[in-house]
Amino acid sequence: MATALIRCVRKAYPLAQIDMVVRADFLDLIRDNPHLDRKLTIDRKEGLTALWRLRKEINRQHYDLVYDAHRSLRTRLLLPLLRCDHKVILKKGYFKRTLALLFKWKRLIRGSKRMLERFIEPLHPWGVSYDGLGPEIFPSPEKSWI
Repeated sequence: MATALIRCVRKAYPLAQIDMVVRADFLDLIRDNPHLDRKLTIDRKEGLTALWRLRKEINRQHYDLVYDAHRSLRTRLLLPLLRCDHKVILKKGYFKRTLALLFKWKRLIRGSKRMLERFIEPLHPWGVSYDGLGPEIFPSPEKSWI
C-alpha cells in the first residue's frame, strides 16, 4: 500500500533524499523501488538493539521529515527519540475500524478512502497528493516471482 506514497513523495520532491525503513523480512518488497534512495531494515529478532542502531542511523542523516505510517510498538518507541524538523504519523483509526468490524457498523467506514490514499493524506501540508496511479511493484530481475 505504501508504494503509491513513495512515488507521490518523489513526484513532489524529485531531488529529495527519500529513505524507507522496513522489517528485514519485507525488504524484497522495496529493494528495487527506483523512487527510494536508501532502504533501511530492522530485524525484529534483534529487539531493542536493532531499534537503538536504527535511531542512531536516522539521527545521523538529519532528515527534514520522518513519517511513521505504521504506528507499531517499535515506531511508537522510536519516534520521540528522533531528531528531525517534522514528525508525521498516520492515524489509522483502529478503534473505529474495530467497532465497524465487530458490530458490523458499516456506516462508520462508509465513504472512507482507500488505505493507499490515506497513507498520503498526512503529507498534504507538504504538497504531496495522490496521483491516482495505484500501487506499484518492481520485481527483481534475478528472482523468480512465479
